[in-house]
Amino acid sequence: EMAPKAAVQSKSCLAELPDLVARDDQPTLQANLQQWLNETPLDIKALRVGLSKCKKGSFASLISVLPYLSGPSEVVIKFLAQEGCRDDDLAAQDSAAEFWPRVPAHTLFTWIMGFKISSRVTTPQLLARLEELESDCHSIAKIVGDFHLHDSVDVRRHLSDTLKLKSEAADVMRVMASGHDQSQRIAIELLCMRDNKNAVKLAKLWQYSAQDFPQVFEEAGKRTVRWMIRDDAISLEHLSTGDFVGHNPALFSFMIVFLARSKRSDHRYYAIRAREVFNQWYPLDAAVESAVQPLLGQVNSLQPDARLPEESNHADVVATVAQWLPGGVHWVDTIPRFEEAVDKLQQEHVIGIDTEWRPPLGVGDQRTGIMQLATAEECFIFDMVVLAESCGDRIVQLLREDRTMVGFSWPSDRSPLKNRCPGYNGSDNVIDVARATKLLPGSPRSLAAAVEAVLGSKLCKDHRLADWERRPLRPEHLAYAALDAAAARLVYLRVLEIGGPAAAAL
Repeated sequence: EMAPKAAVQSKSCLAELPDLVARDDQPTLQANLQQWLNETPLDIKALRVGLSKCKKGSFASLISVLPYLSGPSEVVIKFLAQEGCRDDDLAAQDSAAEFWPRVPAHTLFTWIMGFKISSRVTTPQLLARLEELESDCHSIAKIVGDFHLHDSVDVRRHLSDTLKLKSEAADVMRVMASGHDQSQRIAIELLCMRDNKNAVKLAKLWQYSAQDFPQVFEEAGKRTVRWMIRDDAISLEHLSTGDFVGHNPALFSFMIVFLARSKRSDHRYYAIRAREVFNQWYPLDAAVESAVQPLLGQVNSLQPDARLPEESNHADVVATVAQWLPGGVHWVDTIPRFEEAVDKLQQEHVIGIDTEWRPPLGVGDQRTGIMQLATAEECFIFDMVVLAESCGDRIVQLLREDRTMVGFSWPSDRSPLKNRCPGYNGSDNVIDVARATKLLPGSPRSLAAAVEAVLGSKLCKDHRLADWERRPLRPEHLAYAALDAAAARLVYLRVLEIGGPAAAAL
């Protein structure tokens, strides 16, 4: 009942806007805008209509009253700058430059950038106003970052203040520190104490390596190892592979000690066997010896589980593959097989796509190990370790062709693919079906949840942390990978059925 009244009030107080601007009646103009700002909710449409009727070049008087408004005047600033002030409206820019020292500090960035007057603002002026922001970390970050004030302010103090934002801290640090090496390093150093996961993301975004921040990347590796062990995604095969931990002795040592201290019999058995591999490659490690020595006398009583993690749910996976992909799963690792697969794929209208890469142990760049492309009948799995060099350009061309290709959370696949395929720059025609799952019951956020919501099936995720660069891959690994691509395709088709044109627009 209140919404129509609010709309009427907005129209009445903004109806005279063009005339007031033309007559330069600043007192009435200020009163009318203040009345509009006091309304809840704000009628943005009424403001847009009022501004559109104002004559070009007549905005100087309107700009001059904005600093004196109380309330969310940043909304007015944004719309006035976008719709009212043209690049050649010098009078409006002159007025904005004259009054910017009087605007509230929290609207400072919007004012300067919106009215394009950054060239008229000096660094000392900005620094003087920066102190008014106190603990407004978002505004400080934008001003320091965009105006390159890193060398003129106490960056460490401001970055430290952002930590209180918790989940938002990493994004605010990125805005403040980007483009300034010392500030970037301080941000990573501070963030790793609270949120190592996002510290690693920033380090990779700013193209730092494990050599630049060994502790940050090593802690990320330890976090993944703990996750893999607790999630039963580790086996004797993993332990015998040095590159599973990036040939990192510290990470390998941590994994053995973690296994040895586990209460599970199979984990302690794995620790004993992993120690044998470790001692073949590296000097004796005191932590490893201290953790494993007490277990050596129990080696005969400590046995791994009869069913290895790789074998869990395998029968269910095989049955699902037969149902979803009756034409089978095909391994593609030669040029002739690649050409044959591409010929078939180019006849399809909707293709599901997914990629897999080695677990993110914080050592080196993530690089795509395999790429899965599923049709209504079969799935082709490209060995990207082999094909990226010989067929990389064709793969990039395939991703950009004018056909429907869908993946789930596809943006996360782009970075490893760029690292593997030099000709790929992140540009493709792949549709991210994850954006449309909000139309599904319960708004599922993961592929497994979406499959269960629309297909009523359980999607096996036992092998998501497998070493996807190890050859040959096990049959259960290939089946798992194929189902992810097929699932993305099936979910997309179901979303179109449920959402219709609205889903297609997403």
